[in-house]
Amino acid sequence: MTEAVADIQKNLSMIHDVDLQFSVHEASGEIMVTVREEASGEVIREIPPSEILDLAARLGEMVGSLFDQTG
Repeated sequence: MTEAVADIQKNLSMIHDVDLQFSVHEASGEIMVTVREEASGEVIREIPPSEILDLAARLGEMVGSLFDQTG
């Protein structure tokens, strides 16, 4: 799997001069991809955006605490 990701990153950088970073969002456990401009390191896009994953994690916590109180 790691080799496949490295190959994808290499091919994309040859075409678009971008760097892909794969990570796991701590609060939600979802996989995120950060697209950066290779030369400057500037973040071009996060897929999905970290703000959405933060919101999803908070909503999950609220739903969990609601069921804990009613159960």
